[in-house]
Amino acid sequence: MTEKKSAKEVEDEVVSADEAKKHIESSKELAEEAARELRLAAAEKARELREAALKAKEEYQSLVREHAEHFQHEAVDKANQYKEFAEESFSEAQERIGDYQQQGEDYVRENPLKAVLIALGAGFILAKIFRH
Repeated sequence: MTEKKSAKEVEDEVVSADEAKKHIESSKELAEEAARELRLAAAEKARELREAALKAKEEYQSLVREHAEHFQHEAVDKANQYKEFAEESFSEAQERIGDYQQQGEDYVRENPLKAVLIALGAGFILAKIFRH
């Protein structure tokens, strides 16, 4: 039992099919346009992110350079401080050695017999130590 459709019904179905096809084409065009806009927006966002990353990189490099220069100056200052301390310590040690030498010479001049006996005793002890 097939139903027979009237010419009007067939015509309405054809018009509905044509309209549906037009709606599908229109929707397809809208989807393609939306996809194009989305691609453009994504490309723009990628460009913005790339620029932000480059700016952050440059700022980071500048900060690293500043810190490196600061640490270099600090290291040079510390090295200079240690050098000055070493020079002062060396100078003080030389003065003390000079003082001890002068005291030794003065002692020998004031006590020549005692100095000779101490030297002989020290020589004798060292000879015994190194002989064995």
